Amino acid sequence: MPVELGWKPTFGPEKLPGNYRIGYYYSSVDGDVYGSWRNGGYQDQAHSYGGYLLLQQQLTAQDGDVNRGLGVRVQAVMNDHKTSKTDNYQSIAFYLDRPV
Repeated sequence: MPVELGWKPTFGPEKLPGNYRIGYYYSSVDGDVYGSWRNGGYQDQAHSYGGYLLLQQQLTAQDGDVNRGLGVRVQAVMNDHKTSKTDNYQSIAFYLDRPV
């Protein structure tokens, strides 16, 4: 069962766009078990869960274009360690969109 909440605000006099999302899933399926190797063995539980956070915000505008300029993106992912070798991940990135 997945769940996601999102918000797309605009900030400041230039109305700089943002994209904010948080999500979660839980699986209660009692079917085939797909477990990752952990603590000396494969996991044998069928249930799994995970979640994520995404924050993306435009910080500046270029020549009046709110989709151009400096932006920031923050991501965090959490997976069930029983079913994923990569059970968490975080990143922060600044990016510059400019005319070509």
